[in-house]
Amino acid sequence: MLDSAVTRGPDGQLYMLPRLVAAGNYSRIGLSRVLFDRRHEPVGVERVGVVLEPQAPYEINAHTGGGVEDPRVTYIAERGLYVMTYTAFGAAGPRIAAAVSRDLLHWRRIGLVRFAPLHGIDLGAQDNKDAVLFPEPVPAPDGRWALAMIHRPTFEARYRDWVYGVTARQGRGERRPSMWISYAPLDEIAANAHVVFGQHHLLAGPEHEWEHLKIGGGTPPVRIGHRWLVL
Repeated sequence: MLDSAVTRGPDGQLYMLPRLVAAGNYSRIGLSRVLFDRRHEPVGVERVGVVLEPQAPYEINAHTGGGVEDPRVTYIAERGLYVMTYTAFGAAGPRIAAAVSRDLLHWRRIGLVRFAPLHGIDLGAQDNKDAVLFPEPVPAPDGRWALAMIHRPTFEARYRDWVYGVTARQGRGERRPSMWISYAPLDEIAANAHVVFGQHHLLAGPEHEWEHLKIGGGTPPVRIGHRWLVL
């Protein structure tokens, strides 16, 4: 049990949604309720069950059987909706997928997340993990209000030098897997009835020795006044 998302349920209780790994690296996503004592200190968990397991074609592979991994759960208060972004480990490799729920127990798959091309690169064809949504709309680089998502693409070797040039023009060249941010403008979502993330740019790359290999998103960003706290 690892890589757990944590969120408050509709009942106000605290829940964990961990990645459950079986033999051969077969992964599912479970649901557990956190238990507290009279002093409101956490003392354990009560397992509720498995809420997502490999079923869709993009979640199944011949090597492990499949995987749904690395869940991040963002509560969209305006819609009363939980949105889970997770890693679907299908035959093509790790890709970002999404599902929605109103009770944390029953989830409806949305499918693989769609990305606009990155200067000609099919971003949806690159390995990608650690995706997390902001809990409320934010302004995109073009000024429109948008859903924003942090994610960690791992570019194929043939693209890395080219991506280094793109990120260098953004202020810092980076070849290693890093935190990128992409936007889906709200007006486009309303007009087209589907979500496509674009306007991609590097948010943060590795800087310190303890993050020299790669960095990725953790929990949903938390608003602190007029700023956002990112873990």
